[in-house]
Amino acid sequence: MFRQRRHQRQRDLVQGGKQIPLELDATTSLNVRLDVGMLTGSGSIGSAMLAAGDIMIFSGNIANGITCAGQATLSGSGGGSIVVQSTAVVTNSGTFIGTFSLSSGAQFYNSGTLGASDVASYTAVGNPTVAAGSPL
Repeated sequence: MFRQRRHQRQRDLVQGGKQIPLELDATTSLNVRLDVGMLTGSGSIGSAMLAAGDIMIFSGNIANGITCAGQATLSGSGGGSIVVQSTAVVTNSGTFIGTFSLSSGAQFYNSGTLGASDVASYTAVGNPTVAAGSPL
């Protein structure tokens, strides 16, 4: 029954082959997982996981990181880890405290801040992993 409801929700977000965007401007600690879709907003979420083909344009807070195989544009704040898979393009212009990992072929563009913005609370990005063939 759960699987049937999940597939119904997926069908509800895709009508006539088009994705219907979801906008989230509220504060929640829930984790967001996109299998077919688009997420926009300025709210606050627990974490995000995007499949290939998904799009996220988010200016809010991502508390516990993002795993992306799709396309993400981040301009808010976040923590945890940024995992950029081989099919993904991630652009960060916000502040993200945590580490990052790029698979081979992944693309990560950063014009924002990785780690805290002030020296007193500086948090290093840990040991980032950048695979061969991944531009950073």
